[in-house]
Amino acid sequence: MLKLSRLRCALLCLFCAFTSLSRAATDVRISGIWSYQYSGSSVVLSAGKITNFASGGNSGTLRLELWAFDTPYNGGAQPGYRLPTYQMSTLNGGSSLTNVSSGSVAGTYPPNGS
Repeated sequence: MLKLSRLRCALLCLFCAFTSLSRAATDVRISGIWSYQYSGSSVVLSAGKITNFASGGNSGTLRLELWAFDTPYNGGAQPGYRLPTYQMSTLNGGSSLTNVSSGSVAGTYPPNGS
């Protein structure tokens, strides 16, 4: 794990975001263990399970994103730094993905002094 002692980050949050140009299901959740692991300038993002609880349709394009915040994440909009992201495909309603891993993706860090 990346040592973040030089940062004022109270929380790093790995979460699943979804975007789509068409109407997309909005009940997509991560469950189980999620993690991130830095190695030099690369990072691996992992999630135990991602489920689309919608009864139909699809999620739109999914992304795993790692964020750093100055204060604990409160569930709403707040300023932070988006670190690495991993774009995935769509997920049909009622379906799940298990043991999701980004593989090695380019890692970024919050700006110095943050």
